[in-house]
Amino acid sequence: MEDKIKNMEGIQKLLTSRNAEKYALVNPKLSALDEYGRLLYLKMLGTVVQYENDPTEMQTLFLGRIVNGIGAEEPMEEYMRRALEITETDVDEFLTSMRKKQVRYYFVLDALILSALGAGTKENEEYLAQLAELLDVRLDEFEYLCLVAKSVLMQDSACYDAAKGKVTERTKHVDAAPYIKEFYAGAVVDTLTEKHYTAPEKKLSKGIIFPTLYKERKVVFENLAITITDDWVFDGCEEVVFRNCDFSSTGGNLQFNAIGKVVMEHCAAKDFNNRAGYLSSVNNFEVKNCEFINCGVTCDSDAHGGVFLLNSGVYDNLILIENQLLNCYVQTRSNAYPREAYGVFVSGRGYMNINDMVKIIANAFSGCKCINQNSIRGLREAAVGYFDCQKAEIEGNTFTGELKYLGAVR
Repeated sequence: MEDKIKNMEGIQKLLTSRNAEKYALVNPKLSALDEYGRLLYLKMLGTVVQYENDPTEMQTLFLGRIVNGIGAEEPMEEYMRRALEITETDVDEFLTSMRKKQVRYYFVLDALILSALGAGTKENEEYLAQLAELLDVRLDEFEYLCLVAKSVLMQDSACYDAAKGKVTERTKHVDAAPYIKEFYAGAVVDTLTEKHYTAPEKKLSKGIIFPTLYKERKVVFENLAITITDDWVFDGCEEVVFRNCDFSSTGGNLQFNAIGKVVMEHCAAKDFNNRAGYLSSVNNFEVKNCEFINCGVTCDSDAHGGVFLLNSGVYDNLILIENQLLNCYVQTRSNAYPREAYGVFVSGRGYMNINDMVKIIANAFSGCKCINQNSIRGLREAAVGYFDCQKAEIEGNTFTGELKYLGAVR
């Protein structure tokens, strides 16, 4: 019987460890710490768990998630052991090194959650409050972090919305996304310089009210179902990212003006009948592992770029990899005299200059068409238009249906 109990304890320990791995709390700001910084961070969290407190299963599980997400070299139990051996020098070095760094706010947030998962002794709470004070976390900042911690513990979107109303000048860049993305639908980051919209399930994003104008430095949309009813304009952003999103349109599209980088990954778009997007001076445009269904444009005159049109401006890199297009098109209404209709996926007007690299790899075109294309300039029906560039990688693209020609890259 004793051996059986020991085995069960080992199995339970293994399951807890695997849970911590599966739900690792990945925070890029913590992962960026050097090895010694990560060691001090985890040892100090270990003191929070064990100061005047017997660690609970929930505490060890959450600390395990942090250990796995931070990229630590040792298991959680080792950092708990090292916390018991921590020295005054260790504590002083931690406070000195973290006091002026933004990661101190993540430490206090992690510590608040861990403390709340414990027995809640007065001595433990006082210890945490003292650490926060010595890390130069002000009272209003501490109150904000308490609300974020409460929203994580309660898995409550309304509570996080309340926390956003308490954000301070120094905490506005704290990215709570790793902590709340499992339950929150909305803008997990909402500042003057960055917006990050996400939802734990796409169906939960239906209630999010999105702006139609974005001028922030970085804008991210992740795991969302979005209906575009009016044109969305991105103006002067450094980076715009769409990841794992489903798009449909009732008339609007995406417009990118003077953007450093636009990335679309693992997205699906359907029923855009006035193109999915217009681009002007987008330095880097990457579309990977996306699906476009029944998207295109119909023009009274020449028609270029069915899904995306590249207007004049500066373009450095065009990357199109492993995308699928079904029944997409570019169409001119008139065939009374020669008209151009080409570039079902992406194109400029005539030859476009790409300063550096064009990659068009393993894209599949099914049932796509260039309708009423009858140019006398020698530009044939084309899937991606015509580009001049310094370097090109073109391979593995397939065609089913009447569209058989990729375009010209030289």
